[in-house]
Amino acid sequence: MNFRKITMVGLLLSSLAGCSSLSSVDNNVPKVTISEGGVISQNGAVYTVKASNKLVTPKLGQYIGFRYAVEIPDGASDELKGKTAFPITARMTHPKLVNPATKQATTVSTWSDTMYKHDKNLALWQFSEPYELISGSWVFELLYKDQVVAKREFTVANNEQLNQSLKNTFETAFMLNSTRSWLTQNGDALVCDKAKSKRCLQFSSTEECNQTLSRYNSMCQQIALKQMGRGDEITSAKEEMKKYVSYFFYCMHSARINEAKLDKKQVHACLKG
Repeated sequence: MNFRKITMVGLLLSSLAGCSSLSSVDNNVPKVTISEGGVISQNGAVYTVKASNKLVTPKLGQYIGFRYAVEIPDGASDELKGKTAFPITARMTHPKLVNPATKQATTVSTWSDTMYKHDKNLALWQFSEPYELISGSWVFELLYKDQVVAKREFTVANNEQLNQSLKNTFETAFMLNSTRSWLTQNGDALVCDKAKSKRCLQFSSTEECNQTLSRYNSMCQQIALKQMGRGDEITSAKEEMKKYVSYFFYCMHSARINEAKLDKKQVHACLKG
C-alpha cells in the first residue's frame, strides 16, 4: 500500500472540497494588496523587482521588499475616502544584527513611511552594511494605526555564511523556487502537450486540457510541497526536484480523474502503457 499516494489523494479531495475562511474587513483601514516581492535593484529612480516566492539572495546595496497597491474599501468612512496619503510604520523582524561600531544588537527595526492611493508603492529594506546580510528569516510588515495591513516573509541566504550542509539545503530551496515559478506558467501545458496524457485523461483537445488543468496548478504545487515534507530525508537537489514534479503530476492527474469521474485504474494503466 502506497501511504504517500493515499495521503496525497486525501489532501487533493480536501482541497477540492475547499473551505475558505473570510476575515473581517475594517472599512476605516485602506486595502493593501501586494503585487510582487523579492530582491529589488535600483538604477537611478527605477526600481526593478526580481520576483521570488520566498527565498532571496540579496547583495550589498540591494533591497528586499515588495510592490503594493492601496485602495479605499467599499463602505469606507467619508474621512478615509478623502485621503490619498496614509502615514504608516514599516517593521522588519530579522535575525540578530550587531552593529560593529556601536556593538548594539537588534532583532526588530522600525521606521516611519507613507503609502499612497495608487498601485506603485514600494516597501524597501536596503542592505547597506555587510553586517546586515545575515541568513535567516526576515518578516516585513506595514502597519497603519497599529494594524498590520501588509506582510511578506523572506528567507535570506548569504552563501558566504553557510556551511556545506546549509548550502545543500538552500540549493534545494533555490531549485524548488525556480521549478515552482516555471510550473506556475507551464505546469498544465507540461501535461497537456503529451498526446498520451490527453488521451488517457479524455481531453478532446490541448486547449480543453489547458483550460481545465490550469485551475488546479496552484493547488497541486501546494500539495506537492506538503508531500515533500514527509518521509525520506533530502538526498540531493536534483532528486528533490524529481519528487516534486512527480507529486505535481500525480495531483494534476487525480484532479482530472475526480472532476470527470474517470476510472482511476484505467487511467493509471493507460498512462503507464
